[in-house]
This record gives sequence, C-alpha cells and structure tokens, in this order.
Amino acid sequence: MRRYLFPLAIILSLLSAKQVLAQSTRSQGAVLERMIVVVPMVGAGTAEDPRRPMGMPAGDAKADSPIGYRYVISDSGRLAIVELTAPNRQHFDAALTAYGALAQAFDPLLHDRATVERALRLIRKDFDLDSFLGVIHLPGGVK
Repeated sequence: MRRYLFPLAIILSLLSAKQVLAQSTRSQGAVLERMIVVVPMVGAGTAEDPRRPMGMPAGDAKADSPIGYRYVISDSGRLAIVELTAPNRQHFDAALTAYGALAQAFDPLLHDRATVERALRLIRKDFDLDSFLGVIHLPGGVK
C-alpha cells in the first residue's frame, strides 16, 4: 500500500499544478482591456519632442493615465495604429474624448476581426492583427 502512495501523491500534485497554471493564464488574459485606435503622429522628431502617436507622453515623461500602449506607423508616416491597454474600459473613455474626431477606434468587443483588418490595411498594407496583438499560434491551429 505504501509503495502506491508516493506515485499517487506525485500524480495529484501534478494535476493540481496544471489546474493552477490554467487558472493563472486565464486570469492574465483578462487583466487588461484592449482597444485599437488610429491617431495622427505628432512631434518634431527632436530629443525634446520625439515623433509619437498623438496623446502619448514624450520621452521619459510619465503619463497620468494607467493606459499602456504600443503602436506601428502607417505607410504614409502620418498616422499610427495604436493598441491601448487599461485595467478597465472606463479609462478608454477619457482617452477617446481627448482624441475627439481625430481618432478612429476599434473595440474588440464591438467590431469583428474582418472589419478591423480591412480598415487597418487601408492605412498599412502589410498589417497583421495577430502579429500586432501578439497572438500565439499553437500546433494544430488552436489559438
């Protein structure tokens, strides 16, 4: 009986570790909300005023907002496709209000993938939503 307890304990600990890892990856994906916006590029291109998407802090300046971002520049160099991330959707309201009519926003909860990609490929021909958002493709075609 004792010789079965050790292997059984190992199997149970591995199963519980698998459940904990699955829960942590689910919760990490749900931590931040996402929105994609298209905004003009601003800045003179100097150290004091670097080129950046409109509304983003210059250089080492700290933003007063908890919104994170990453971006790619359009083919023309005049626009940026920006992914905004925030702990909740209310943070996007202030950002979108500040952009006004100068921004085009795509909400993943409201816009389907084909609509988003079609619109963004007008701005950047080689735009790939999976690459931009960092989607990992697993073997067998599962995302």
